[in-house]
Amino acid sequence: MSSFSNCIICSLVKRMDLVLEDYLHNWIKGEKFPEFVVYGLDTDYIQVDISANYQESLSDFANDLKKEAIEKEKQYEENM
Repeated sequence: MSSFSNCIICSLVKRMDLVLEDYLHNWIKGEKFPEFVVYGLDTDYIQVDISANYQESLSDFANDLKKEAIEKEKQYEENM
């Protein structure tokens, strides 16, 4: 998205290609899967991609924010 505007700091990338690849590999091995799966921010399937314009200045800040978001996500799941 950063190629469309200099104001876009980051993008949340949902790596469905990785989910599908893992699913197919496991399916070929004969493994069974639950009917419903939630992939959170702590998995490799969800990535925060910081735009090149902000990489240097925001990478540490973004990592801290991601850690905080993961904690909040876990708290939310525990309270459901």
